[in-house]
Amino acid sequence: MESYYNVQYGLSFLFIIVLITSIALFVIKSNSITAYFLFATSIAIAVNFYSLSISVSNSEVKWKMGLGLISGTIEIDQIEQVNSVRNPWYVGWGIRTISNGTLYNVSGFDAVHIKLKGGKNIRLGTNKPDELESAIRDKLSQ
Repeated sequence: MESYYNVQYGLSFLFIIVLITSIALFVIKSNSITAYFLFATSIAIAVNFYSLSISVSNSEVKWKMGLGLISGTIEIDQIEQVNSVRNPWYVGWGIRTISNGTLYNVSGFDAVHIKLKGGKNIRLGTNKPDELESAIRDKLSQ
């Protein structure tokens, strides 16, 4: 049973994709194969990165980006430490390898940093970092 669920939409990210695609299609002949490829690539990026859904249940933390082709799960008993953090602006959006782990983010700079017992680190971008941190801490204390 889920005790926490949140969806963050990456509207800024979508705006940037649409803007870049529109400019590129304006420059490229609209009936060229390059234009069709660019349009298809933009749609694929948009449907995979338009949102980040995070849920916390009694046994795991799950996340999925967009339609769910990109997703992950962490077992609660594998979590060593959890903290709300603010990412620097240059970290960006999407899936990134950062200096201390992997970041999943679609918008903004707030995230929750999860340190696993095996030493791996994961950051999940969220517009409600304190709520997500609290939900995970509640499950850790049970």
